[in-house]
Amino acid sequence: MNERQVLSHRPSYINAILIQSRGRPEVQACIACRSGPGLHPFPECRRLPGHFGGACGNCKWRDHASRCSVRDDEDVVEVIDVLDSDNEGGNGGPRVITDGSTPASALLVRAGRLGSLCTTPRQGLHLYVGV
Repeated sequence: MNERQVLSHRPSYINAILIQSRGRPEVQACIACRSGPGLHPFPECRRLPGHFGGACGNCKWRDHASRCSVRDDEDVVEVIDVLDSDNEGGNGGPRVITDGSTPASALLVRAGRLGSLCTTPRQGLHLYVGV
């Protein structure tokens, strides 16, 4: 990893840095991380379960998150409580809030309602569960 790469603001680089700085070390490193020194930018295999499909930072860096061998299982679900009281949507309809990975996996939240967001990271699906 070098300064030019980080300053490029490439999404996979930024997300990989996020994973490495906030994630937890994997007990059993993924296949790519075990492949040898110098082939990946980070010294250890770290991941954020429930985010970016559970891929490690080294795989995310190269945009190989879907190939990472330590990804989340299909049945992993993360639940996040949400309170949106400012009603910026104006009409009380759903608002789109991106989850930090891609605009394609946006979260839909009904303004002014308390509920939970359930994510199935492997498939990239994000569902609103109202109360």
